[in-house]
Amino acid sequence: MNSITLVLFFFLTKNSLSATLEDNKLQRLENVVKELQQQYQEQRKEDLKRIKSLENELLLHNRQTRSFQGYSRVSFTAHLSTDMLRVGNYHTIHFYHVITNNGHAYNSLDGIFRSPVTGTYVFIWTTTNKDQSYMSTELVKNGVRVSRSASDAMDHID
Repeated sequence: MNSITLVLFFFLTKNSLSATLEDNKLQRLENVVKELQQQYQEQRKEDLKRIKSLENELLLHNRQTRSFQGYSRVSFTAHLSTDMLRVGNYHTIHFYHVITNNGHAYNSLDGIFRSPVTGTYVFIWTTTNKDQSYMSTELVKNGVRVSRSASDAMDHID
């Protein structure tokens, strides 16, 4: 009778050990699943933020595109209608006589060109000055000089 009890006890111990191992495996798998679910939720939140950011960029781009529709190009040609005497330093020159203003980007009232769309713009200007005088002009973008031009009559007298 002792041998039967021992075999039965060994069988019960082996089965309970197997059940404990299975329970541990199951618990580890459940933990892995929970961790993956958390990672998924975090990644989903990041993806939704990125999607929202891209939607905002697209909306801004569409607004800019709509505001530019109808303009085949942006350009302007303007010149002074009279001589300017005694121009001070850092004085904005207003070219009041506007010949072309495609895109309506140049404002002759304040002398400022505001680009309606991102792009590359080329500016060409010519200056002349009176006898025995010197003049320097600058092209300024957002408060920073990007180009300079100078004219000097030296000792020339007409």
